[in-house]
Amino acid sequence: MNNWKSKYSGMEVSDIKRMKQLEAENAELKKCMQR
Repeated sequence: MNNWKSKYSGMEVSDIKRMKQLEAENAELKKCMQR
């Protein structure tokens, strides 16, 4: 939990949503690259 706070402290909610979206896209890309 502490790591999460340090990672997201000072960020707007929209920034966090965008970041999570980018992380999801990266995960999809990595799956595609492994094939």
